[in-house]
Amino acid sequence: MNMKRYIYFLTALLAASASFSSCSKYDDSELYNSLTELDNRLEGIEILVESMQSDIDALRLIAQNIQTSVTLDSVESLEDGGYRFYFSNGTVADVTDGIDAADGIPGTSGKNEPGITIRKDEKDGKYYWCYEGENGAWLTDAAGNNINVEHTAPQLRLTDDGNWEYSVDGGANWLPVKGGSSTGIGGQGSFITYVDTDDPNYVTITLRGGTELVIPRTDADLNLKAKLTSDANGQTEITSTIRLRNGQTQTIYVTVPDREHKLTFIAPDGWTATYTPAAQDAVTGTLVIKAPAEADTYAEESGILSAVLVLEDGRTFVTSINVELI
Repeated sequence: MNMKRYIYFLTALLAASASFSSCSKYDDSELYNSLTELDNRLEGIEILVESMQSDIDALRLIAQNIQTSVTLDSVESLEDGGYRFYFSNGTVADVTDGIDAADGIPGTSGKNEPGITIRKDEKDGKYYWCYEGENGAWLTDAAGNNINVEHTAPQLRLTDDGNWEYSVDGGANWLPVKGGSSTGIGGQGSFITYVDTDDPNYVTITLRGGTELVIPRTDADLNLKAKLTSDANGQTEITSTIRLRNGQTQTIYVTVPDREHKLTFIAPDGWTATYTPAAQDAVTGTLVIKAPAEADTYAEESGILSAVLVLEDGRTFVTSINVELI
């Protein structure tokens, strides 16, 4: 928005009003009220633009950290209802919660924001800027290229007629935000509808348009390993060596985190580990360990059986137990 034009307009009106009132008894209270209202509107718009730019810069940092497997050291609640995130690489990001969000209930995100968000491109697993909606079009630069969050964050501004524009080249070129307009005087708005900090392993940020940014906590590693137990309730972890005769089998139980993951098992030569995943909505599956046949002269008499769990964010955790022939 061309703020200089408005400032010049305000100054000229005030000067004219002062000159006129000095030589007459004209009641200029209505004029001053109008100028005050206009000044408040300009201030509200400036606050809105600054708030939106701060949010979009923070989202870029968060998505970039997720994309590069940086974890979250701690979260601090702010007085304005937002959060401050401290990451393992030393970076810090302040985010707003959805307006009026409280007690685990997502809030609204206001009515003045540009319709921009972040979405992962399944082709390469990276985050790009896009328009809201499940299949919202990608934001592009002046040459038509999609904009990866690692490259830049869109710079925002409001035009004189209240429409949002963005630039990804330092303001050299400005492109219209499709469908983006400010319908109020500003001062309130967020790209975020909800921040969930209740999970001990992750913090989840829900954006306008439905995208979820899932940030792994640094101190959650122990909770994210597959747990190998002797009971179906997942309470008694196996710490001693499993000893079996040739061809003998033993069933143990595997508890996995309630997150998207891939689980594989690595057994010593000649040993087999047959895994049956948990039923839907359950987290404990079964693992049948079978010792090598007596005729298998190449089988290892003892070794380590490992459960390798790979999360959707790329982090890998290994849980191991010892096995041995008797």
